[in-house]
Formats: sequence, C-alpha cells, structure tokens
Amino acid sequence: MRDRVTRHMAKDKPRKGSMKKILLAIFLLLMAIGIYIYAFRHDIMKYSIDKLIQNNLPPYAAVENIHFDFAQGIITIKGLAIKNPELFQDKNMYLAYISDITCKYKLQGKTILEGIEVTSIAANRATINIERLRNGKLNLNEMSNMMDPRPDKNGGEPHISNVPGPANEARAEISPGKLIKLCNSIIITDSEVIFTDHMYSGHTIAINDVSSTVVLNMDANYSQVLELRSDGSGSVNNNSSERIEWIVRWEPSAPQLTMSNRLELTNVNVTVFEPYYEKYSPVNIETARCSGILVFDFDNGILGSNNILKFKNLKFKVKSINQNASPWQANVEDIIRYLETSDGDIIFDFKIKGPMNDLKFYPGSKLTQALKQLAINKFTNMLTAGQANTVGSVANAGETQAENVLETIKGLLK
Repeated sequence: MRDRVTRHMAKDKPRKGSMKKILLAIFLLLMAIGIYIYAFRHDIMKYSIDKLIQNNLPPYAAVENIHFDFAQGIITIKGLAIKNPELFQDKNMYLAYISDITCKYKLQGKTILEGIEVTSIAANRATINIERLRNGKLNLNEMSNMMDPRPDKNGGEPHISNVPGPANEARAEISPGKLIKLCNSIIITDSEVIFTDHMYSGHTIAINDVSSTVVLNMDANYSQVLELRSDGSGSVNNNSSERIEWIVRWEPSAPQLTMSNRLELTNVNVTVFEPYYEKYSPVNIETARCSGILVFDFDNGILGSNNILKFKNLKFKVKSINQNASPWQANVEDIIRYLETSDGDIIFDFKIKGPMNDLKFYPGSKLTQALKQLAINKFTNMLTAGQANTVGSVANAGETQAENVLETIKGLLK
C-alpha cells in the first residue's frame, strides 16, 4: 500500500511542475498584454473610434483618414467627400471635397466614449461644385433628399462603398448628434467654388482663392440644414485682379427661395455674367469692367434688389428696342443715350422687383437724376435752336422769356 502511494506521488510531481510553468507563462502573457494595452491605449482607442465614426457616416459622405491627437485635443480629417445627388454625378462625383479639416474638441464626459464636443473647425483646400440642370434643379436643394436616410434597393441599411472595412460589418446604431456635438461655424481657406449652369449650355463661373466663414445651423441629428450663412471673398476665374466679396444668408427649408445676397465687385469683367443679364440689358456689352455693390434679396421667390455699379471702358452695341416688351420701367432710349454720352467712368444704379418670371427694372436715384438732366439738356437745345431762328430776337438783351420758362422747367424737374 505504501509503495503504491509512493509511486502515485512520484507520478504527480512532474504534473505539478508542468502546471506551474503553464501558469507562469499565462501570467507573463497577461502582463505583456496589459503592458501593451497601456502603452498603446491611445492607438487602440483611436482605431476603435475611427471604426465607430466610419461605420456611422451618412451614406452621402466618405473620408480617407481620421487622426486623433488626444494630448492636444485635435482631430484631423483627410479627404472628406460629400457625394453629389445622383442626377448631378455625370460631371462631378462630389458636391464637395475637402482635402484637410482640423477640429479642436473637448470631452462631453469623463471618457471619449461618452462623446466629444467640437469647438472649432477649419477647412483647407476645399472644392465645392454648385450645379443647376436644364430643368432648373439645383444640387444644393436636392441634397435634402440625400440627407434623409432611407433603405437601399435591397431593403437594407444605406452604406458607403468608399468606406474602408469589411463589407458585412454591422453599423452601430448611434445618433451622430449624441456622439458628436459640433460647433456651427467653419473657417474655410485656399478653396474654390465652381458654378456650372446647364440652363445656359454649361456656363461656368469659378470663385478661387476663397477665404470664408460659413455658419451651418442644423437640426439635432445633423440631418438637415436649417440656415446657411457665409461671409467671404475670392477672385473670379483665377484672375487675382478681379475680386468679389459676399455676405450670403440662405434658408433651405423655406417653401420657396428665401435668401439674401450682398456682393461687392472690384474690377470684374462684366461679360463673365452675360447669360444672366443679357435678356434684361438694353445693350449688348462687348467689353467692360465694373466695381460696385449688388444686393439680391429673395423672400419666398420674390426678388427685391438694389444695385449700384461703376463701369470702366464700356463698349457696347445697341439692341433693337421694343419698349412695350422691355422689363425697364423707364424710357430705354434715354438710358442708351445716357450710356452713349457719358465720358469716363459710368455710374449705373438700378432696382429689380418681382417674381423671377416677371422681373421689373427701375432706374436708381443717380440714374434717374442723370436721365432728368438729359431731358433738360435736350429741351434746352430745342429752345436755343428755336430762339436762334426767331425773327427779331435781340442778341444782347437781358434774360428772355424763353430763358425764364426754361428755368421754371428745370426747377420742376429737380
């Protein structure tokens, strides 16, 4: 019996020694894993947050890379793309593409998993493509349909083909508004806005070297733009001598176009905008540079506009005039005469009122005064010519009756 027990104990000794080695190895491995996790905790958290954000991007957006600097509280986003609505993708896949975005943030709770609040956003080297189709549809307006999440054709959740990661990876059901609180202003630098208008054979105007502050007021889930404001400046068609500054306010949720625009032009080539003024202009402008202020305010589709421009080196040809069909609420022949007889820089101020399909143009105060002066000069010439032909007129007489009449008329016109 004692020998049997002794032999059994002798067999157990190697097993206990092997178990100690296994437990020691496991302990060392756990320590190594713990040290690794602690040493690289930021990288591991970054990867998790990257995947969380990537998997919860809306279907119209994609990013190339997201980098977190936890020590400085900075997020850097590379290659943010906002897809164009489907009808507009023939020419430009993206409505907007931003090369670099830098966001400063702070935690909403004790850990980043409780959400973050973005305190500032700066975007650099952005390209924004604004496009209008022949039927009048504007891609900015059509974005509202894309921003409304709907199932895809197969009845599943919308997805982003450009987002890295396994195609069958489940998307987290997290509201962007709960995960991230965004500031509503964006500082934009070294960017460009390109307007393409297919209603005028794809006419394009580019605003380059854009610096602007954009304010986006959105709903709680960042799914709808309630108001957009932009204050900024840029050059026209890559010409640094042609400058434009703007203050824009737009309410995309209004039933019809509700928007205010104040544009200040400096030395801009007028003919760049020919498709938009040609049918309203009494002359065909061949060359001209203009500076001044344009104000276009839309209230549910009704335009109110008050403008003053200074033309340099204006050269034009007179159109055939149909006074009855003209949108101008003034004598068009007098306006043309004013343009023809003006020397040097020409001041031209005007107002526009009415719905877009029935706009009425009115001379501004300066143009009205100039037209009155033309009428006075014309009447003076008629009286002078008549007086010169009057038989028996006295050459050196004092103030004549005709001159008295003329002075009276001048007073009335003023």
